[in-house]
Amino acid sequence: MATTTRTAPGQPQQQQQQEQSPPWYVENGRYYGTYHHGRYLMPVDEDELDRLDIFHKFYTVARKEDAFGGLHEAVISTNNPRVLDLGCGTGIWAIDMADRYRYGKFIGLDLNFTQPESIPATLEFKRQDIEESNWELEENSFDLVHLQMLAGSIQNWPALYQNAFRHLKPGVGQIEHVEMDFQPLSGDNSLPADSRLRMWYNELRAAYEQARRPIALEPSPEVWLKQAGFVDIKRNIKEIPFHPWPTSEYQKEVGRWFNLGMVHGIEAISMAAMTRYRGYTKEQVKSLMQEVKREICTRAFRSHCTMLVKSTTMPPPICSHSIANLVKVYLHGKTTCAKLLIVLTGREALPRCIQPAYPGRQHPRISRMHFSGKEGGYDRLLALTCGFIAALCSISDLVVTWSGKVSRSP
Repeated sequence: MATTTRTAPGQPQQQQQQEQSPPWYVENGRYYGTYHHGRYLMPVDEDELDRLDIFHKFYTVARKEDAFGGLHEAVISTNNPRVLDLGCGTGIWAIDMADRYRYGKFIGLDLNFTQPESIPATLEFKRQDIEESNWELEENSFDLVHLQMLAGSIQNWPALYQNAFRHLKPGVGQIEHVEMDFQPLSGDNSLPADSRLRMWYNELRAAYEQARRPIALEPSPEVWLKQAGFVDIKRNIKEIPFHPWPTSEYQKEVGRWFNLGMVHGIEAISMAAMTRYRGYTKEQVKSLMQEVKREICTRAFRSHCTMLVKSTTMPPPICSHSIANLVKVYLHGKTTCAKLLIVLTGREALPRCIQPAYPGRQHPRISRMHFSGKEGGYDRLLALTCGFIAALCSISDLVVTWSGKVSRSP
């Protein structure tokens, strides 16, 4: 894997030259990015970048039993995949993927330039607020969209999923989202109800909710994924120990890496949120962090939290009822294409066979649809195809009706 030394707190030389203002500012002893000032509540200094890399290692260990090299669970069916990494952080996941799939094309988007300069030739990093609708990337072109550890950074998850949907290849594209739910749990009730760990989580959750960037994804992401248009949604839940208390060697290794990441980085995810939104001082946060660290390293407290992996695929470019009706269209149009005729002539939302690239959008009439660019041409073709099917349905229905009248005539 390509490596390099970073030249400043999270900022490579090329970006420092491009910035008109300093690329970072100091708050409570931590460095934060100035791009979209205050939107991202976590620092961009060396300690934070180390935390992100430690957590990347943790994820590969925790997922090694059911993922490809611990990197992804989605089955990639091509040797040259196009992969988009949203909120790529230090870029370490994208770099590992580029090393694994040497003939692919990889793009990482992040609010800050915190990636190394020495990277594989097939990898490109771009500064982008992924909550904006225009990513300046070709739509319908990626085999996999990857998201990892973005909880606490995103305000509008449904919109983000919909944007990812538009950039995936119809029928084959997949999205994979990996998150930690830091809520402390204890199966044997060894963790006291008034523990500092529980207090920290409750305060942290409240702070991020006040910032309108929740760390707890509620309602379930499955709801948002379905709303975006995804199908075949899979959910993989793993219990993650806060320290290596389990008897299983595999779980011990998982606990060691997670404990290292938490001890090293718990302040990073807490300082700005708790001082800006919960009224804590820098000293109060540091004091609470020390107490929490002691608890998550206390073997008597057999506590754990949860890792969530969501993976799902794109639906076929033509909806299932239309595919079935294509075979039967010449038999009896009114019976076989009734659903299609209803949506073409009525005021209901158009199905994916009419508007595959805009899930959830309300277009009561084809005449009111808006087409533009390459994607619009694709939608126009499918719309015309469905219109042609509807016309055949009507003709077929007339023929059947007329033939019935002829057969009954004297």
